[in-house]
Amino acid sequence: MKAKTVQKQLAILQPIMRSFSLDTVRKGQNRLGELVASTHRKHVVIKDHAFEGFMGAWISPKDERRHGVILYLHGGGYACGDLDYAKGFATMLAVRMGTRVFASAYRLAPEHPFPAALEDAVTSYQYLLSKGYRSDQIALCGESAGGGLCYALCLKLREKGLPMPCGIVAISPWTDLTSSGISYQ
Repeated sequence: MKAKTVQKQLAILQPIMRSFSLDTVRKGQNRLGELVASTHRKHVVIKDHAFEGFMGAWISPKDERRHGVILYLHGGGYACGDLDYAKGFATMLAVRMGTRVFASAYRLAPEHPFPAALEDAVTSYQYLLSKGYRSDQIALCGESAGGGLCYALCLKLREKGLPMPCGIVAISPWTDLTSSGISYQ
C-alpha cells in the first residue's frame, strides 16, 4: 500500500520538478541540507577543507564514541548538492554514529562531467589515508548517486591498487545510470 502511495505522489511531483531549472533544484537541495545540519549543529564541530576544485568538511561529534572515519558522498544525481547539502546528512550521521565524518562535496555535472565526481571521491579517500587513517578505519557512506559513487570508488581503488575501506553503507544507491534495469521500475 505504501509503495503505491509513494508512486502516485512521485507521478504528481515529477512533472513539477522537471519544470524547475537546475539552479532552482540545487538551491532547494542545499537549503534542505542547511536545515538538517542546523538541527544538530550544537552537537558537532565543523571544519571546512578546500581541495583544488572542490570542498570537503570534517564533522566531528562533541560526544565522539568511536574511532575511525566515515567518508560521506552525497546524493543529488551527480548534478545537485554542494557542501551545505553534504553537511546536512553528514552532521546527522556524525551525531548518531558518534564518529567523525568527512563530507566530500565533489564537482557536479553538467559543468564537470564524468569522471570528475569519481576523481574527487578518490582524492577524498587518499586525503583520509594521508591523515593517518588506515583503510580498515574508513567506512564509505552515500545515498542515491553518492551510494553508487561509493561502489565506483571501490572499483577505482582496486584498479589503482589502493587499500579498500572497511565497509560501505549505500542507501538506495543509484547504480543503473542507464535507467534500463527492472529495479529502476
